[in-house]
Amino acid sequence: WQTDFVILNTSTAPVTFTLKFHPDSGTTIAINNAGTITAVNQLSATLPPRGTAFYTTAATTDSDGWAELDSPVPLSGVAVFHQANSQASVMLTAPSTSFTVPFDSSNSSVDGLAIANADPVHAATVTCTAYDNTGTKLGNTLTIPAITASGHTAFVIQTTTPFAAALAGV
Repeated sequence: WQTDFVILNTSTAPVTFTLKFHPDSGTTIAINNAGTITAVNQLSATLPPRGTAFYTTAATTDSDGWAELDSPVPLSGVAVFHQANSQASVMLTAPSTSFTVPFDSSNSSVDGLAIANADPVHAATVTCTAYDNTGTKLGNTLTIPAITASGHTAFVIQTTTPFAAALAGV
């Protein structure tokens, strides 16, 4: 997997941010920043008004983890995940207690979901509800294993229990 980060400053003032990486290995992650590959555990930069920053992780088999964006003011952006010739975009979100993720249950689509627990002390319990495109509930109380403090999980929705059973026949 490879991840591209696009960070946007939509304000009219410069904004300084830090992009922190939490690789499972506990060490650093290789980042391609404007053609230079550097092993880092965080990046800091100042975006000009209405400015944009681009970062790409180096694709390796052992670079699982998650990233955390810290800024004194809200920033926008996306993370784009690549494997082979496929990709999907997701919103970068602030820590929250709920969120909505679209998915495609057709045979031609595979949707991955990555969730990070930004709490450095407590594990997180995640319970999901799935709906079809008409709003009919496919399953609720779909629970994944607890996410450890400062940990993360990632999985394919269509093939992971309990989601696969909820989507069967859709």
